[in-house]
Amino acid sequence: ENRTLPVPTITLSGTRDGMNRWSYVAMQHKDLRETYPSNQLYRTNAPAILIEGMNHYQVASNVPPYIENRDLKESISTKAALKDLARLTAAFMLQQVQSEKNKPK
Repeated sequence: ENRTLPVPTITLSGTRDGMNRWSYVAMQHKDLRETYPSNQLYRTNAPAILIEGMNHYQVASNVPPYIENRDLKESISTKAALKDLARLTAAFMLQQVQSEKNKPK
């Protein structure tokens, strides 16, 4: 079966995320890559990116105590984490828009 990734998908996580460990992100990314082996644009359509020092709690709101207690201690400020998230998300979105514009019609 010739399957392609249905929609562009970016996965962002932190190396200090205690709820969704980077090893789990890597396993999910590997599974996705194997699910869509014919997708030649896999790296640009579904990147998995780790933000060094960011934890789960830094990008959540109204976090229950059990999440805060299970998370790892961040090694970057929340401001830096959010800035990295915004920069990476914007770059991914721009790349997707540009690739759509460049597709033959």
